[in-house]
Amino acid sequence: GYDPAEIQGMHFSQLLHPDDLPLCLKYLQILTESQDAIMGPTYRIRHADGSWHWHAANGAPVRDAQGRYVSMVGVSSDITERKNFEQQLLETNASLESAIERANDMALRAESANIAKSEFIANMSHEIRTPMNAIIGFADLLSAGIADERQRHQAAVIATAGKSLLRLINDVLDLSKIEAGKLEIKTENCSPR
Repeated sequence: GYDPAEIQGMHFSQLLHPDDLPLCLKYLQILTESQDAIMGPTYRIRHADGSWHWHAANGAPVRDAQGRYVSMVGVSSDITERKNFEQQLLETNASLESAIERANDMALRAESANIAKSEFIANMSHEIRTPMNAIIGFADLLSAGIADERQRHQAAVIATAGKSLLRLINDVLDLSKIEAGKLEIKTENCSPR
């Protein structure tokens, strides 16, 4: 972002982010002692507009005929776009991990709620079934001891309604057993008709 005349003669450290200066100085020290080209660190350089741009450097030492370090040559590439993309990926990944964690938590809560519901239904069905058996039994006894046809019919209606409710309660109890994985299958002889 600078005009070459603006930075000619300027020491590179004037453009480096202060946090990256020690790393870059260490790289330069290693480069002067090396015989080969070395991939450099990533660092931030202040752009002409004042923003910080990420760069990656690669350098090689230049040596004289006796093998003494004379200077270096290198390339510095602007990798700001790549760094921004990496940051977006990290943020997206963190967001996804958070969403997965929330989904797992919600799944555990739903499973706990489902277990509690199944236990409630099983307990409720059992608690209703006991008095329902008493109602059906007493309705049968009552209808057997009544001479009046109309009253006997009314007692039979109570017993029939009670038996219907008992079948419904047993079906609900079977569903809760299926959900809990506790339904037992019984083999019984039956008429195909």
